[in-house]
Amino acid sequence: MKASGVKGRRKFLSKRWQSCCFQGISEPRMTHLPVRRGADTGSPIWSNLRLSSQLLLLLLACNVPVFIAFHIYDIRATRSQIEALEKDTLEILEPLVAGAIEESMVHSNREHIDELLIELRKNRAIESAQLLDAQGRIVDTTGFREAGSSPRKKTASSEPDGVNTTEIPIRSNPSCVRCHGAQKQILGRVRLTTRTTGVRDAILRINAARAAMVIVGFLCLILSVYIVVLRMVRRPMRQILDGMDAVRRGKLDTRLPVAHSREFRRIFAYFNSMVCDIERDRKRIVELHRADIAHMDRLATLGELAAHLAHEVRNPLTGIGSTIQVFIAQEEPGSAKRGILEKILGQLDRMDKTMSSFLRYARMPETVVRAFKIHEPIQRVLPLLLPRLKAQKIELRVDVPESLPEVRGDAGQIEQSFLNLALNAAQAMPDGGTLTVSAGVLNDMIRVEIGDTGNGIKPAELENIFKPFYSTREKGSGLGLSLSRQIIMAHGGVLTLESVPGSGTTVFFTLPCDGGPGAEGSQE
Repeated sequence: MKASGVKGRRKFLSKRWQSCCFQGISEPRMTHLPVRRGADTGSPIWSNLRLSSQLLLLLLACNVPVFIAFHIYDIRATRSQIEALEKDTLEILEPLVAGAIEESMVHSNREHIDELLIELRKNRAIESAQLLDAQGRIVDTTGFREAGSSPRKKTASSEPDGVNTTEIPIRSNPSCVRCHGAQKQILGRVRLTTRTTGVRDAILRINAARAAMVIVGFLCLILSVYIVVLRMVRRPMRQILDGMDAVRRGKLDTRLPVAHSREFRRIFAYFNSMVCDIERDRKRIVELHRADIAHMDRLATLGELAAHLAHEVRNPLTGIGSTIQVFIAQEEPGSAKRGILEKILGQLDRMDKTMSSFLRYARMPETVVRAFKIHEPIQRVLPLLLPRLKAQKIELRVDVPESLPEVRGDAGQIEQSFLNLALNAAQAMPDGGTLTVSAGVLNDMIRVEIGDTGNGIKPAELENIFKPFYSTREKGSGLGLSLSRQIIMAHGGVLTLESVPGSGTTVFFTLPCDGGPGAEGSQE
């Protein structure tokens, strides 16, 4: 037995350890949840914002209209209150002015009337005060004579914005009959022209002060909300993201601290529990793989010994077979002795095929790694199967697109695996059926399906179906599936089998795409 054989076997086991253990644990594939059709995923700008920024913008969008509406309502309410107060003041002023003028007219005190009008004009809200007779003519008016202004007559139609004119009637009483007669009920009027510019200025000042207070309060609210969001949302989210990144890099001892809010406290607890489970499962998987590799290392040594023994047994069988062929040639056709010798020769051929399969299983050939399309080895195998499929009346259905990504590995070994799997499927349909071969892409892997419509495999037999020398057929060597699985795993893939008794069997195997996760293990 050569030492190089054991060394090559151990090299293959090392590759299998790398592809099955470390690749599957330290670099897990990400599975994307499907997006529900019809769901609103939002605009790209909004979805790229941080959660804290989204919360702030939502608060602004909800509160800014409220603040603006409140401010507008406050301005209008203040203006209405001031205008109502001004109207009430004029209503109080009307009887006082009318009474004072009537009293002065009774006593013929013209100077008192002039003084009253002058005092009224001194008020900043009153632009002019004029005394009118019953026909509306100005009886006494000095306008703003003291200030050097010329007298002006104003009507309601010519009033500019911010100017109001109020006429206070001077009614007749018994003391006025001797001078004005009993027919006149209205002796005259006092016209007061008031300007509301000062009131508006006051309103503007009040509104400006309130607007400043509202803006300052709103800014304080935004600042306080930002601090709360930063502390209660953004910081815990940053801790979660940092923890996930650490776990992604392989730091499975990462743990998140206790959060202040109940929701984040539950999320942190779930995260820590999940990481603990991952760490425990990884240790368990590593231990199982180490035990498996140690066991397979011992089997590799035994395999080399068995291969050497099979080679030593195969040589005498060849000689015995040649001798029996000579004896058969010496016997008459149809004789009983010739029939016995032919049966012996058939059993020798069967033993030779079993030895050949065993040698292929025990001594994996050197791999020739290159990039290739999965349809290439399949197309080379199918023409070899067509005569047998036609003889067994088996319909062949192939769906292997040539546009699939390339895989990297030994195309010859993949061809051998596919041939073994296809032959098993054909042998499962001796009375005809349908053989289906399809391929597609699944999570950066090429997935090949080989299905038949035979009788299927019993559940009790599925547990042992991949064991060497186990076969459900009397004439089977029991090495086809085991050898195919060994080749697929050496390429960083997985081979599985599903079977329904009475309906058929489907074999699935996956191979990593060239350049994708798991491709490096197959390149070695």
